[in-house]
Amino acid sequence: MDGTKTYWFLSASYNGKDQTDHFISAGIWESGYNDKYLKLVRSIAVGDKIAIKSTYTEKHNLPFDNKGLNVSVMKIKAIGVVTKNYGDGKLLEVNWQRTDLNKKWYFYTNVAVIWQVKADNWFSEQLINFTFDDKPQEIDVFRNAPYWRSRYGDINSNNVNSNNNADNMNESSNDTWKDIVLSRVKQLCYQKNDNIFTRSEFLDHYKEEIQQLFPNNKTIKSSIDNRLQELRNDNILLFLGNGKYQLLETDASYLEKDSSDNQDTTEPVIMKQSYSLDNLINEGCFVDKQQLQAILNSLRFKKNIILQGPPGTGKTWLAKRLANIIVGYKDSKNIKAIQFHPNMSYEDFIRGYRPTSDGKLALIDGPFLEIINQARRDSQSNYVIVIEEINRGNPAQIFGEMLTLLEADKRNPNEALELTYQHQNEKGVFIPANLYVIGTMNIADRSLAMLDFALRRRFAFYHLSPHFGENWLNYVQEKHAFSPQQLQDIRHRIEALNQYISNDSSLGKAFTIGHSYFTCPNQEMAAQDWFEHIVRSEIEPLLEEYWFGEPEKFSDAMNILLGNAQ
Repeated sequence: MDGTKTYWFLSASYNGKDQTDHFISAGIWESGYNDKYLKLVRSIAVGDKIAIKSTYTEKHNLPFDNKGLNVSVMKIKAIGVVTKNYGDGKLLEVNWQRTDLNKKWYFYTNVAVIWQVKADNWFSEQLINFTFDDKPQEIDVFRNAPYWRSRYGDINSNNVNSNNNADNMNESSNDTWKDIVLSRVKQLCYQKNDNIFTRSEFLDHYKEEIQQLFPNNKTIKSSIDNRLQELRNDNILLFLGNGKYQLLETDASYLEKDSSDNQDTTEPVIMKQSYSLDNLINEGCFVDKQQLQAILNSLRFKKNIILQGPPGTGKTWLAKRLANIIVGYKDSKNIKAIQFHPNMSYEDFIRGYRPTSDGKLALIDGPFLEIINQARRDSQSNYVIVIEEINRGNPAQIFGEMLTLLEADKRNPNEALELTYQHQNEKGVFIPANLYVIGTMNIADRSLAMLDFALRRRFAFYHLSPHFGENWLNYVQEKHAFSPQQLQDIRHRIEALNQYISNDSSLGKAFTIGHSYFTCPNQEMAAQDWFEHIVRSEIEPLLEEYWFGEPEKFSDAMNILLGNAQ
């Protein structure tokens, strides 16, 4: 056996679901992460052998005497050979050769999502032979190996020399002790969906298991307490009193370590900040609550909306916060934001061929197909894609066959369509009902084409107007401490300009000036200086474009804004 050849043991579980059947039927393996393991997945070569595995513990009905202790088990579900690596750090095509194995391997296991194994030691070589060549595991050899002998071996653990480093490798390292306790803390918080737990909860869940890991430790509770204190000292845990702790460190890096007694999982502990319509209003939204509720109702019913309006009316600002409400949380990974542009294509947005680092072309999913797959894998959560400047590209061409699937009554597997570019053995694609689309559209840009009727029929449209009413006055006065008289003067000037623009037959209401221009920080300027700075740096260039070649109208507009200040 070539000791340098790499074999891969891969988890097929994410979003709380086993993806094994899906992977086998589609002839693929796919990572559930968009931002982790990318380099590792890219390193898997065509021709490499891979196995789908699941790691957990068992205590009963084992083929050997486990002395009543939990034993780490790795079930091998399927094996295959990689036929294509797409180079995106996520997707592999696989020729699955055997798919009904479900055979169990004991002791030497790994809970990591991706486990890279080489035949450079006897236990790795046995694992490879067991998995890919159907050779039996020499269980007695493993039971009596130094690391496992004290718990499962033929030698009574009480007679084992306590100075034997191999037998006591866990107990010899405080760092390993602390890692074990921390991994169980994270597992407990994940199971509870809460980052607060009690000492008694931790002991009820893990005392027996940790005692089995350290059979020679006669003061297991004190040892656990010492490790909890160390985690407090490291600012990973916060002590709340009365035996309560709060987990402050919430990354998922522990999943990449070898942990022989945890179930496979790829979901990190994420503490989410809830978000509602009241949160949106409190952030300074000038649209009245009744209209906001109508927009939300349409989005939930029709699944797709477009916010249109003049420049500076807060379309993007509002779109992202509506997405927060639909998802239920602020700053959620369930939200993707992109911007259309004249060069955007179907291949960019849905799927197309891209060059890879080895000079070849690979079929890569675009952002829309990525979030479709995310939403399909997590049907209990809502997902939103925000498309800014949706009419700056050619939406009908960019969406392609997906245009039909956008309709609310076609959001099910029965309506699936084949894509223009397909992976081998791929079935049709549909847009799930838990994916929502929010577009924004600047109707003042003369360079943009109108949306075709097929696209319009699939979206609900809402017009956002400039808001310089009481909500704007109160917001700016609170943020900048300007006097009411100063703000009233600024408000009258802007409203007079917008009326002037509206009355111009070559422009109209679509070209009026929005309130977002006048909500920025004042950098300790006086009110008039703040206003003139915004006019000179942002409004004046826009008005020059409006009345290009008509200097008299441009001059009149500037006089309306600045008057004697000009």
